[in-house]
Amino acid sequence: MLEDIVKSVTQAVVAAIQGVGDVLTALRNVVKEQVTGILADVSDIATGGLNAIVSVVSGAIKGASQVGTSVTESAHAVISGVIEAVSGTAIDAVEAITMSAKTVISSVNETGGNVEEAAVGIVAGAVEGAEKVGMSVEKAVTSAVKGIMEGANEIGGEVGNTVRTALLSAASLPKDLVESALK
Repeated sequence: MLEDIVKSVTQAVVAAIQGVGDVLTALRNVVKEQVTGILADVSDIATGGLNAIVSVVSGAIKGASQVGTSVTESAHAVISGVIEAVSGTAIDAVEAITMSAKTVISSVNETGGNVEEAAVGIVAGAVEGAEKVGMSVEKAVTSAVKGIMEGANEIGGEVGNTVRTALLSAASLPKDLVESALK
């Protein structure tokens, strides 16, 4: 079932963002709709819901990479879409953000994308998503950074260090929150 979700979301993302001007909004909306739809069909919302979200995230990144969408924009849109979709559900948003961020990092790595750019996009998406739904931005950033670092460390080598440096040097991110989350 989860593999089918990845394939279905990949196809939906490709169809939704090909030829559109505002890729970020289109991708965010596809992720939000897919997560919302899947959560409505999952009987064990805690475990099954999180696994389904991870599948949506993986499919979204794969679809975005197929059409050459910016890694930063894709990561941003995916995380923001997940936050919007889980807001007001029984899913723990903090856990959903952490797992989604980790999945974005590993999926971007699998597709040959720039993991550092993805990390910056993830945190930016967490900030935007949290602000939209009234969630604590600090909690969202902390959860995102935790997932980013888990994913980067699983990849191994110097990826953890390069991702850390990218997060700390990104002028667009809330430096104080990123520094706090990396401690």
